[in-house]
Amino acid sequence: MDKEGFDSIQLGFADIAEKKLSKPEAGHLKKAGVGMKKYLKEFRLDDISSYNVGDIVYADVFAEGDKVVIENEYASAPVRVHVTELIEPTALYLASHYGVEDDEQQQADGLGIRQARFVPFALERGYGAPLLQETMVTVRKAGA
Repeated sequence: MDKEGFDSIQLGFADIAEKKLSKPEAGHLKKAGVGMKKYLKEFRLDDISSYNVGDIVYADVFAEGDKVVIENEYASAPVRVHVTELIEPTALYLASHYGVEDDEQQQADGLGIRQARFVPFALERGYGAPLLQETMVTVRKAGA
């Protein structure tokens, strides 16, 4: 148990140049002896004994057809997993606009959800295009 009173691990992904991080962020990663990462996310776990600093955690805990819940502070939605070797194994990918917004309509054979549900609506200055970029989400098995 750490000084915060709970056990947790911190996962980072997407390599980034050190100069693009603040000094405290870069120092935190250097102290851990890991590479510079653009995104860090902390997860509270009941048992962290099987994890070590620097371990690579893959998304292979999910199997084809598993039902998972994708969520962040804006939305939560169930979706079925499609496994592929063609994408970075430490990341999960959801194609933009994969699915529909209306719950009454069929959603890409039950596989899809819309990325737009997980980001606040904003328009790009000057162009007026929707700002739908990288979005941090948590993925967990349904019912877990």
